[in-house]
Amino acid sequence: MVERNLKPHGNVVLTWQNNVLHNHVHGPFNVEGVTLSFEQLRNSTNEQNVSQWARIDVLDPDTLGAMEVMHVIGNSYKWSIENGCVGIASICSTVLQREMLAQFKQQTGLNLEAFDSVEAAQRWCNQQLNIAANN
Repeated sequence: MVERNLKPHGNVVLTWQNNVLHNHVHGPFNVEGVTLSFEQLRNSTNEQNVSQWARIDVLDPDTLGAMEVMHVIGNSYKWSIENGCVGIASICSTVLQREMLAQFKQQTGLNLEAFDSVEAAQRWCNQQLNIAANN
């Protein structure tokens, strides 16, 4: 078994607008980078201390990773939904990103949608928060 001790590749910039977490994702990721980014997302969400929230992932054209990276991303989606996230909107920069998101949504049934703009994603997230607040 080979021991991994690599420098993290890829990064995220997290900001909150009310109860919507904006996750700006930059560059190709390795497992170390995506694991660190997932930890940052969990910490930010715990610090925000909201019971219901939505998430917008803004992906740059280089955002992608090996299968093990995609597994961690899938786990971050599942964790988010299990921890108060009412929907995840992804602004995809490539057809491949959009197709991978569609396949993951079909496999898991999670409330995920792909968008072309932050504005459209924000409107959808606000709708998801309103629906959740009224249930």
